[in-house]
Amino acid sequence: RFRNALEAIDSPLRGDVRGIGLMLGLEIIDKHGDPDGALAGSMVLNSLKDGIILLSAGPVGHVLALAPPFAIRDEAIAYLCPRLTDYLTG
Repeated sequence: RFRNALEAIDSPLRGDVRGIGLMLGLEIIDKHGDPDGALAGSMVLNSLKDGIILLSAGPVGHVLALAPPFAIRDEAIAYLCPRLTDYLTG
């Protein structure tokens, strides 16, 4: 469910969703498809204001590392994904 929700984020700035199980990474790219570490970094900071802890990873910090609890609830997924979409659209 979590992976499907991340893959359903409708933005040209959302790259691949990677990982196994609940340890997932969300790639952030620019309009040309190149890694966008600056946008990912701003998403990390903005998420803290909403009570969400994201980590940046990858060669240029362009992958958001997501590691929710094993018992993640649908409500948590429903809270996170719209906010990620908002961060991507500014």
